[in-house]
Amino acid sequence: MPTSIRRPSPLPLLIVILVAPLTSAPAALAQIRIAGAIAGTVTDSSDAVVPGAAVQMVDELTAIGKDTVTNDSGSSGSNRTN
Repeated sequence: MPTSIRRPSPLPLLIVILVAPLTSAPAALAQIRIAGAIAGTVTDSSDAVVPGAAVQMVDELTAIGKDTVTNDSGSSGSNRTN
């Protein structure tokens, strides 16, 4: 009497293959780092530097801002890492 070997259903493996990328995507996105820097000098209409001027930088995508003040040479800047 021949015995038949029953193959396991491929459905559980298919479900794992389809669901695994969905569960790992948030973890992958959390590893993205955005870094950059901005620098500039504030001058008046006669091109003289303006020390102590208030400067506001705003990220247009996140609407997160940073306030700073120019130094004695009118320069201001920021390093940003998300």
